[in-house]
Amino acid sequence: MKECPRCKRNTLEDEDVLNSISHVGKVMICSTCGRMEGLVKLGGNVSKSEIMLSEEFETYLKDKK
Repeated sequence: MKECPRCKRNTLEDEDVLNSISHVGKVMICSTCGRMEGLVKLGGNVSKSEIMLSEEFETYLKDKK
């Protein structure tokens, strides 16, 4: 397993088909982050910390360009 660029945990699977693609930056993220990113974007019932993580990840990807 590799580190997920969104949650910074070793949850990114070695096989790409088991991961998700971020809607924000078209990078591979773990499947848990993929679900949470989708819920945040859809305005689902998620914690404030999850919303903050999404905002930080978006900023990180924009700064990386």
